[in-house]
Amino acid sequence: MKPIVAKDVTSIIKRTLPPAAIFIVAFLLRFFYILQFKGDPFLDCLFLDPLYYSDMAKKIASGDILAGSEIFEMTPLYPYFLAFFYRFVTTDLFTIRLVQIIIGSTSCVLVYAIGREVFKTRPPAFFAGIVASMYGYLIMEDGIIMKTFLAVFFVLLMTLILLRSERRPSAGFPYFAGICLGLSALIAENIVLLIPVVPLWFLTFRNERLKARILMGLFFIIGAFTVILPITIRNYYVGGEFVLITSGGGEVFFTANNPDSDGTYKAPDFIIPSTSVEHVDFRRKASELTGRKLTRGESSSYWFHRGLRFIIENPMQYIRLELRKLLFFWNYYEYPDNHNYYLHRMHSGVLGGPVIGFGVVAPFAIAGIFLSIGQMRRFAVLHIVFAAYLVTFLIVFNYARFRLPVVPFLILFGVYSIWWTMEKVRERKFWPPLLVIGVLPLLFFLVNRDMMGRDPYKFGMDVNYSNLANCYQDAEDYERAIGYFEKSLFFNPRQVVVFINMGDIFAITGKPGLAEEMYMRAAETGSRYANVHAKIGDFFASIGKLDMAINEYERAVSIKPQVPEYHTVLGFAMMRNGDYTGAIEAFTRAVRLRPDFAPARYGLSEANLALQQKKKAVKNPDK
Repeated sequence: MKPIVAKDVTSIIKRTLPPAAIFIVAFLLRFFYILQFKGDPFLDCLFLDPLYYSDMAKKIASGDILAGSEIFEMTPLYPYFLAFFYRFVTTDLFTIRLVQIIIGSTSCVLVYAIGREVFKTRPPAFFAGIVASMYGYLIMEDGIIMKTFLAVFFVLLMTLILLRSERRPSAGFPYFAGICLGLSALIAENIVLLIPVVPLWFLTFRNERLKARILMGLFFIIGAFTVILPITIRNYYVGGEFVLITSGGGEVFFTANNPDSDGTYKAPDFIIPSTSVEHVDFRRKASELTGRKLTRGESSSYWFHRGLRFIIENPMQYIRLELRKLLFFWNYYEYPDNHNYYLHRMHSGVLGGPVIGFGVVAPFAIAGIFLSIGQMRRFAVLHIVFAAYLVTFLIVFNYARFRLPVVPFLILFGVYSIWWTMEKVRERKFWPPLLVIGVLPLLFFLVNRDMMGRDPYKFGMDVNYSNLANCYQDAEDYERAIGYFEKSLFFNPRQVVVFINMGDIFAITGKPGLAEEMYMRAAETGSRYANVHAKIGDFFASIGKLDMAINEYERAVSIKPQVPEYHTVLGFAMMRNGDYTGAIEAFTRAVRLRPDFAPARYGLSEANLALQQKKKAVKNPDK
């Protein structure tokens, strides 16, 4: 065995130290981010998409390996990822986050490895890896219960495999690269559109014979469908329809491309923008418009064609919409989705520190994209993947997490612009660097300008603080819940649900006076909502203020007279207040609306019995 000499040791250190340093920096930042909120509802409380995926994972972990008997509405890989831990490891979310930040830290190392392939030298590759490790939105996404970190990881791994395949041409490299793309498509379905695009790199930029290049492209496509087709087969098995991955694509396409679209997420007025009900609302509306009950696949197809019709019939409006989406893509603002990055920055010691944001990376990236055209053969994979992904982004709407899978590519392009400028200065070629430096201020201005007239530290904070307060309320940390509800009201003082929730907390904690105040504010703010008046009526009935309870129930009945529950609670309140005749009338209306409604029938029987007893008591006062 050949002994290891000092030269070998030095070489090993040079090879391993940069990626190790990147991993350590990335991991420590992410670890301290999640450690700060360990056991805290700030991260542990799940809602919207994270709750949907967690519930689906629990179903899989319980033994339902097909995850239900309906076609998937949302991408399935992350629920299976969670289900593995729920079933075989732990349900502790902190432990799962530890695994996620390990994967996220590895993604930063992959950025370094890709940089080594395209830069052909370590310093700029190392710098790119460090930038990725300190990129704030990547840190947040790696640490929350959400799927995007996996899409970033698999897209980067695919890119590295493609670049490494140039050294050792074979069918294996394209096949495994295709598998990575397929896995990323099971996280972010828009990535499926890259499947026919990436093989163009083999055809255009590889040196092998044409037959070999065609075969490599085919093996890439086969690799992608190796992981996608089982999901397609599963969808057909449970739903009887050929749906590639999910039935939500048409809904997303229509939401992003209709007469009211503005480039951001803007829910159609016929849906409730919540993961648990919005797909049902889309199907209900599509069924109503077509005059027949539609399946999930049929509904998705209907909305896709509605969006396509808008594009065909309004070409100029569509062009303006796409230009606006393009500007949104290059804008500094991290448009909030399930989690608001700016809320996390305000509450996290790590994210509130000197992390790197899109507003810093993008100007350098734009310069790097143009400068790297001169080295197209080296940067071709990055250009093709980025350009194809950008097209898929323009098909949908602006969310910060939607652009995240290609942010590492922008980091690499940005670092290249800096490295290119430094190299030109070393070569004493000053005019090209001066031109780049002169353009950068304009790019910084364009990227960091306010496109929507919104303060990122105010916009959406009413909803974010309300969601956060709900989490603390569920955890019975009422003091912090009230604090966050008050912060939510600071940004939007007319939130009916917030007043009701605060009233509930004050009622539970033995503060009926404050509870009454909150409920009355809810009544003033949401006077047109029947459920608000019914809720307030329940409170007054619980503390014995029956006249006030009856008044609220009557208001609920006047707004929605078709709801038997409102007539029923009104009847019980009247009966408790001694108005048996009024109670009988209320119960009778409820029974007419729903003859099999047991509470109303029971109440009617009791009210009639009580009225008879009252009449007997009047006739025979001595008895």
